[in-house]
Amino acid sequence: MSDHSQIPDPSHQDVRYRHARDTSLAAPKPGHHLGTASFRLGDQSVVQWLVEGPENNAISYTALVTDFELTRYLRYRVAGSAVEALNDLPFSPFTPRLDLDIELEGVGDFSVTGVRIVFSKMRAPNGVDPDLAIARFSRPGAPDLRIVISELRRGWEPILTVLSSVLGLGHCLDDSPRDLPDGRIRVTDPASCVQVQGHFAVTRGICSSLAI
Repeated sequence: MSDHSQIPDPSHQDVRYRHARDTSLAAPKPGHHLGTASFRLGDQSVVQWLVEGPENNAISYTALVTDFELTRYLRYRVAGSAVEALNDLPFSPFTPRLDLDIELEGVGDFSVTGVRIVFSKMRAPNGVDPDLAIARFSRPGAPDLRIVISELRRGWEPILTVLSSVLGLGHCLDDSPRDLPDGRIRVTDPASCVQVQGHFAVTRGICSSLAI
């Protein structure tokens, strides 16, 4: 007879976990897929898959990074008060465009100062939220970074998924990825005069390389 005593009961999960049924040990995946971010930075082409972490303040990433000579597969995690703070930014699913001022520190050589986000009129499977967004991040002394975030899902607000795509880039684009323990972000919405801020840490996971 099978022993089911070690299988967790989702109804008794810790209340700190937002989607207990989806993040239990018996779940088919670790959490909701929040979106897929695609962009090019310098000679690197990057695709990130953002997945909701088990805790309210965490996001897990799987990334494919290539310059078509060397391809890297990365796994890393962003966690901290910044994740929940960004979720508090005001958002309407019918907003066609959003402009935000950003102060970003502690992410290696990568930084941004602002973003303009354009949301699609196509709707996500829930019929309410936009299905995708295109973001133009302003960078000090460097060309703008343009990111397409598709397959948005309301695990959290779409704006959080858009902004989270840049939190781990200092790690993602580092030739020798390392932990970034002291990231800080402050975001201001000039239209609503709302400002949020928080800390976050980027933790290295699996990294493998393949020469083409």
